[in-house]
Amino acid sequence: MLANVLGKENKDGLTAAEEILLALHAKAKKGDTRAAELLLDRGYGKPKQTSETTLKTTEPLVIIKTKEDNA
Repeated sequence: MLANVLGKENKDGLTAAEEILLALHAKAKKGDTRAAELLLDRGYGKPKQTSETTLKTTEPLVIIKTKEDNA
């Protein structure tokens, strides 16, 4: 349903998705860093994040997520 809404052309010949991209572009040009980030992430992908470790093993790393205290 969303794809149908975003893909429909309006009176100016633009789709809703194009209108959204143009609005984000205008905000980014005015200095809205969140709009710029959204455009760049969608257009080029998010930058890879790296991390450093001092582990000296060839065994697979297992990450266990625990429930955080809300206290």
